[in-house]
Amino acid sequence: MTMEDIELSNESLSSLGGAANEDEREPEPEPYNDNSIEVTNDGLIIHRYYFPSFKSKQLRWEDIEWVKVGDETNMHWFHVRASGLSYYRNGLWIWWNAKTRLVNKERGTWGLRKMDDIRSTSMLVKLRGSRLVAGAYVKYPTVAAPIISEALDRNHLHNE
Repeated sequence: MTMEDIELSNESLSSLGGAANEDEREPEPEPYNDNSIEVTNDGLIIHRYYFPSFKSKQLRWEDIEWVKVGDETNMHWFHVRASGLSYYRNGLWIWWNAKTRLVNKERGTWGLRKMDDIRSTSMLVKLRGSRLVAGAYVKYPTVAAPIISEALDRNHLHNE
């Protein structure tokens, strides 16, 4: 068998819908899990969402209208809660997963965290047809944001 025969068989295989090699297959989405949120093929999972049971909430990609991560959230002090309900804007409410957002205990000193720190590590998820926005802490927002954006683009039939 010559190199031309091999190239021809690879082209034939590709034209039939089969991948000639591993490089031509559609890449699997990168997973993201920081113990507060998890990105899966089916959607987002927000851990410790329901209080007092601390069960997770699963959000399917097709049910999500938009996701804002980090500074996109444009939040202020009165939007933030350690857990539970707070008013966002334009008739929308945020239900926060359980996370100590206001107290800075990670750096070895106790005190209030700066609003920029809180905003930069927050994520808001708006579901279609709902006035409730799911809020969650994101440990690595610069890593999570592009993964979530790519998954939304891949799973939505059209952009809003």
